[in-house]
Amino acid sequence: MYFESEGSGNTQSAVDFALKTADERGIRNVVIATSTGATARLFWHRTDLNIVAVTHVYGYPTPGENELSPETRSDLVARGIKVLTAAHALSGVERGLSRKFTGVAISLVGETLGVALPAWRANRALVALAIR
Repeated sequence: MYFESEGSGNTQSAVDFALKTADERGIRNVVIATSTGATARLFWHRTDLNIVAVTHVYGYPTPGENELSPETRSDLVARGIKVLTAAHALSGVERGLSRKFTGVAISLVGETLGVALPAWRANRALVALAIR
């Protein structure tokens, strides 16, 4: 599915497409990206699915804070949606490389893994549906 432009206006269509595909293929485990919880709320009615909502790390974009409020996190968990907040495992490596070697692509490590491990690329593509 491709959109002509980026933005939250595409979220409902992306969610509908993901749920339709999950139903057609018998997929029961769904990982979604959500920063404020708005996208995750669109999955509340699907209690038949194992849903994991992945948020931004604490400190992004505001140091010491998380975009997902504690109340929204509690609401999601109460409805059976698992919430994961974690740092990107390779972001420090990529930052270090880009500082050391000017001009190195920011996604060098991820792209290298994608070439070396095709499953990495396929799984990475399935994770992100929409943000917000």
